[in-house]
Amino acid sequence: MIQLYKKGNENFTVNGDHILHPVSCTVDRRVNGAWELEIEYPIVFEDRNNIYEDITIDAVVKVPMPEGDKLYRIYDTVKSTDMTMLAYARPIFMDAAGDTFFMDKRVVNKTGQEALDYLTEGTIYSGRTDISKGGTAYYVRKNMLEVLAGDLDN
Repeated sequence: MIQLYKKGNENFTVNGDHILHPVSCTVDRRVNGAWELEIEYPIVFEDRNNIYEDITIDAVVKVPMPEGDKLYRIYDTVKSTDMTMLAYARPIFMDAAGDTFFMDKRVVNKTGQEALDYLTEGTIYSGRTDISKGGTAYYVRKNMLEVLAGDLDN
């Protein structure tokens, strides 16, 4: 079941504001690359709920995937024809790139979990890892995604 959470609704633990029945919904998933969702939705003017009007930038789509439901935030919409619209979305995890920025952050002698807890401290994010080896890392002018998923030597 594909669900839509209207812009501003961040309670993803409950059902979305709408159930979507799109013309198509595809996810381009590249290993060590960008993931992107494209959803084509019918514009039906007779629909009393006008669901298509809620498919806007910053709305969130919950999509079932083989490994469980995944959340995608819409970053663009385009009216493709008189009958359908397209919405483009990226994993909601990408929000962390704009939400967290380290001007100067030092992780000193910490295990993977201790480092992750330290890096996410004071943010809305958390994470888990089984890295037990200790280490030190130094991040200057980096966002959370660069630190966690980038190719930095640290």
